[in-house]
Amino acid sequence: MDLKIKLNTKGLLEKFFAKKDQDKRKVEITPYRDWKILMNTFFVVLAALVVTHVYVFIKLSNDALFAQKDTTDMVVTFKKDRLLKTVDYFDAKAIRYDALLKTKPAVVDPSIMR
Repeated sequence: MDLKIKLNTKGLLEKFFAKKDQDKRKVEITPYRDWKILMNTFFVVLAALVVTHVYVFIKLSNDALFAQKDTTDMVVTFKKDRLLKTVDYFDAKAIRYDALLKTKPAVVDPSIMR
């Protein structure tokens, strides 16, 4: 004797877990769906910001964020010819600027009849 029992779970699940504003094509304007997306996005961004701020706070409290290697053994040198070339460039620029200030521009005044 074979006894087969078939339950219609689809109809039962739809009664308990049916969505009120379900739009399969997402064409209809549903404010509940839109607000749900907006709030979920807000909380995801909020969680990311909290995690980032906690990470930065911990790193700053341990002085590990801006830690640098000891550079006492490094010797810093500069090239004298490059320095002199840069000084000459800015001197030439200053002379050109002074020359432009002293010369009057040749502008035609439209209000004066010639």
